[in-house]
Amino acid sequence: MTIRFIAVLLLAVTGGQLSAQGLDKQFTAATEAFNFAAGGAPEEIAALQIEILSSAEGTWFPADPISDGGALPEDVVARVCADHAITFTLNDPLSFTLSRQDGALQTRYDYAGGHTYIYSTPTEQVQAYLRIEERPLTDMLALSTLQSGAWRGSTAVFRPSPDILVLARAGWPVAIFGRCP
Repeated sequence: MTIRFIAVLLLAVTGGQLSAQGLDKQFTAATEAFNFAAGGAPEEIAALQIEILSSAEGTWFPADPISDGGALPEDVVARVCADHAITFTLNDPLSFTLSRQDGALQTRYDYAGGHTYIYSTPTEQVQAYLRIEERPLTDMLALSTLQSGAWRGSTAVFRPSPDILVLARAGWPVAIFGRCP
């Protein structure tokens, strides 16, 4: 994850309010917003991740596609939570599963260190979801789709606030989830 990416995400979360503050205050705000244990020992960082995940169980909605520059209209949130909710289930203190409301896809996230998690969605679920189960796996389109980073790879996980969950995968747009009311 690049410093530029973190700076852009921080500006988006804070609305650019940090520019008037000194660098030390900006750094403190960034470490708090993105749950960084700057310079912390691996055990401290893992403990922070356990704390972050322990309160994340529940129902979430994809906030970034419905936001109009920061506002999340209550009626739209209610509709998205009713129709497109994602369930966050803690598997153990350092792994979780995100499941679509219809149960079609269940992606497991396992702690790898720092803020990084390795995620994977079972191939059979992806094939069924994309309706490619009948196509031979020698079909290059089917094979490349199944091997794409959309279904397995690594992601950084942040909770800048209790009701916001951020998944940042290299090469993909940042996914921002809000907690359903």
